[in-house]
Amino acid sequence: MSIKLFQTATLTEAKPIIDRYDLKLYEKKPFSIYKNENAALIISKIGKIDASIAASYAFCKFEISKIINIGICSCKNEKDLYKMFRIKSVIDKASDKKISLKIKNSIFMKASLTTFDKEALHNAISPSPLIDMEAYGFLKASMKFTKIENIYIYKVASDLLENKIPKKEEVYAMIEKFLPDIEREI
Repeated sequence: MSIKLFQTATLTEAKPIIDRYDLKLYEKKPFSIYKNENAALIISKIGKIDASIAASYAFCKFEISKIINIGICSCKNEKDLYKMFRIKSVIDKASDKKISLKIKNSIFMKASLTTFDKEALHNAISPSPLIDMEAYGFLKASMKFTKIENIYIYKVASDLLENKIPKKEEVYAMIEKFLPDIEREI
């Protein structure tokens, strides 16, 4: 039976999904995986290489109907703070390569996102309004195993390119707030 697979970089991002779907710890190594009958979640750790390896590992382990990356990101504009975005394209900052996703409709604002290899600070030059450290690796790996229509990326803008990590309870609340709408799209 095929399942929906969620992928996050951190346990903090994963916790609202684990709670909403009542997922149970399935495996600790090489990645923490939580699972129930219909869904699973894998925590990749931060960075595009780990995100790529985790997505590949999940596809080898499970029959996946849809794969969904949910997490926080930085933004360049204050007006975007605390909003959830459906990512329409991802640019790898290191190579300038761009991959576009196929999105017909979304209740969320659509935006492009740039994946950086290192933490980007306020003076970072990015071709897109949103910045993270995982999406390009997640997307590139997932495309090897499924059609692009089955790949979803959602990011909530948690900071303005600041070198400060949001509090766990803030991340939980930001992601939890948008999960019902994400469910309707996937």
